Amino acid sequence: MKSFYSRDYIIEAMEKCFAEYVSAYQILVKNISTLMIIYSGVFIAAGPLARAILQEAHVAVVVVFLFMLFVILFFVSVSFAVFMVFPETDTLLPNPAEYYHAGKIELHGSVSSIQIPLTEEIDSLLLEKYITELAYITIGMEGVVKRKSKFYMYAFASAIASSVLCMFSLILKYL
Repeated sequence: MKSFYSRDYIIEAMEKCFAEYVSAYQILVKNISTLMIIYSGVFIAAGPLARAILQEAHVAVVVVFLFMLFVILFFVSVSFAVFMVFPETDTLLPNPAEYYHAGKIELHGSVSSIQIPLTEEIDSLLLEKYITELAYITIGMEGVVKRKSKFYMYAFASAIASSVLCMFSLILKYL
């Protein structure tokens, strides 16, 4: 087993962890197609029901109540779906070239002309800075995946509940 004192191992482990979170995020975003299929079916079923409720004079109160509950749950589901696909921009992996070029120049500039910049010390400081930012980004991506998973779960559950309410409304309306 590799040592956690090895900076290379820490970087490798965090980059793998970050890649797993990115993969999970991509799977979540692909799940929007499942919601779209449910939404399509609900729209097909809800159209005739809405027309019947709006055009007929005598509609059972239970049917109107179920239909209104369906509409509310449907909009809740769509809202969570929108939150789920809203892009996240603050979870990008840091570019190592930034540390190599800009960070190295910055650290060389911070050393006075009397001191000799030690290559190992500067390299160590650059690695620590990169590891710190990599950890911060990985934690951020973990939060994004957890939040988007909750949004998907809520969107899916409310979509299913709204479709069940729509079906009950249809059954009660045409019985």
